[in-house]
Amino acid sequence: MRFQLLALLGLASASAATQWSGMENLPNGAYSGVNHPDGSTTVTSLESGKTYDFSLSNRATKQTRRSDYAITKRDTSCWSYQLDHTGVDQGVINLKNWAGSGVGLSSGDSPSYYGFNNNGVYVYYCINKAHSSGNLDINDIDYALRQMDSNCASYEAGYFLWPNRVELVGKCRSGTPVCLG
Repeated sequence: MRFQLLALLGLASASAATQWSGMENLPNGAYSGVNHPDGSTTVTSLESGKTYDFSLSNRATKQTRRSDYAITKRDTSCWSYQLDHTGVDQGVINLKNWAGSGVGLSSGDSPSYYGFNNNGVYVYYCINKAHSSGNLDINDIDYALRQMDSNCASYEAGYFLWPNRVELVGKCRSGTPVCLG
């Protein structure tokens, strides 16, 4: 029991140590993002064209996740914290509307992502490797969400990474570093 409590405390501190400062105050809407070698990110509002730069509040450390201790390898990661239900639901609807019957995304010199910020929740699609590309549609999103829901609690932060691919779909608190390669 003591070990489980210490592990949970470690999860909480690991999550707090890797926040993009100020991103939690990002207005609701659609954003594309690019990560930089120093751990910072630049997001661009797809509605207004305004760009926002966010740096890490602390040095980035590997985020410990409950799924790191799983007996078998999974392509789903659960982050052991609940998200605002309305934010998740609206973010998923927005991501599906964007993806439709298929939309491509490519990365440049670093991983890139596209997502929706709603009520403190960021729902996103990521190309998790430089100089790579992928394609996402509604069926892919449904599949990724089913995989997350089968391994994580409902509305729990986490992501699904397709096996042997560089694409992932995730949901997290706004400000949580995503798509880190």
